[in-house]
Amino acid sequence: MRRTVFIWGIAAALVGCGSSQNAVERQTKEQKLETQVTDSVNSRSFTVTFDYVQPRNMISAHYLTSTYYVKLKDDSVWSELPYFGRAYRADISNTDRSPLSFVSAVQKVTVKRGRKKDYVVYLKLRNGNEWFDYYLNVFPNGKSTLNVSSSDRESISFTGQMEMNQ
Repeated sequence: MRRTVFIWGIAAALVGCGSSQNAVERQTKEQKLETQVTDSVNSRSFTVTFDYVQPRNMISAHYLTSTYYVKLKDDSVWSELPYFGRAYRADISNTDRSPLSFVSAVQKVTVKRGRKKDYVVYLKLRNGNEWFDYYLNVFPNGKSTLNVSSSDRESISFTGQMEMNQ
């Protein structure tokens, strides 16, 4: 009987040591990811890929099946996003591409630290005659949300994950 209790005690101690090691490894991994996110945002060099879209007048978010992204590198933005919603003024000569698919120089950029250790990145962009405001929230784990406001369209939101550029 004592031998069985002793073996169970050792097994429990080993399991406890293993789980604390996993917790330490997980915490180290989270800190490394948070450092990468901070470095990428501060260097203004990152890509965010999006997998969900929430148009303004739709009740639920929709899963995106293609690869959509926003890439910021120095003072340039590559935006490859779909658009669903109402246009107040549209360019009818360019109907084969989304109005959120363009390459643009950043007119204004602001990076602030949010309340939940997140970063709030504001980008003022221009595509032709249309002005866009991109409000990007990047959380320490790399999860990101993007709200796009336009001078000519209803706003639209996206949810995705940051990919750190090497």
